[in-house]
Amino acid sequence: MSEHLENDSIELEDAELEAVAGGKDILKVRKGEVNVRSGPGKEYPVIAIMSRGDELLNLYEKKKDSEGKTWVKVRAVDQNGWVRSDMIK
Repeated sequence: MSEHLENDSIELEDAELEAVAGGKDILKVRKGEVNVRSGPGKEYPVIAIMSRGDELLNLYEKKKDSEGKTWVKVRAVDQNGWVRSDMIK
C-alpha cells in the first residue's frame, strides 16, 4: 500500500522548496496538536504528536500529496516524519 502512496507524491520545484518553511533549520508547531506521520499524507500512520511551540528540525525535503497539500520532512522526538506545511512556521 505505501508503495502506491509514495508514487502519488509530487516532488516540489526548487522555488517551492525555498518558499515552504522559509529555509529555516528549526520549525515550530503553530497549532494546538499536530500529527507527525511516517509519510507525506494523512493516510500514513501517526508516529508522534507535537504541541504548539514544540520545535522540529527541518530535513529540507518537501512533497505534495495527492490532494495537493505540501508536507515537510522533519526530525521529531528522535525519529524522522512528515508534517503538513500549514501546521508549522
